[in-house]
Amino acid sequence: MPEGTRITALFRDDNLLHPSGSTVLEAYDTLCVLGQDQDLDSLSELFSEAPESEDAARFFGDFFLDVTQSVANVSEYYGIELGTEEDGKMSLKELVNQELGLYPVLGDSFEWHDITWVVADIDEHEVVKLGLCLPESEEAQESH
Repeated sequence: MPEGTRITALFRDDNLLHPSGSTVLEAYDTLCVLGQDQDLDSLSELFSEAPESEDAARFFGDFFLDVTQSVANVSEYYGIELGTEEDGKMSLKELVNQELGLYPVLGDSFEWHDITWVVADIDEHEVVKLGLCLPESEEAQESH
């Protein structure tokens, strides 16, 4: 926050909260901020994007992997049981091509070995990061 500005109130779910230094902003919060005209540009930049909800943040995965990694290394690290030795010989890029074809777009996903994989980053029409969505725990599924 620019010096001389203060968050005076926070509204969450139509309830007035009095924020402290440990308050964490959430998606759809509404803030009341006191400041001066000279601080408007800084404040606009600071609050130009709403924080993502937990579900939105998880959309692209719990972990992000470079597609140059081998399936064998990723499987060993995350405890994924591979069906065949051939599965382990390919890179994540080759896995994406096998499952989604040559032209996947951001957000495309597929299921492979009971794991959801999501195209998390693309550079010049090439997948560069793949999101790995770990299965939700039974407790998390029950709370939805």
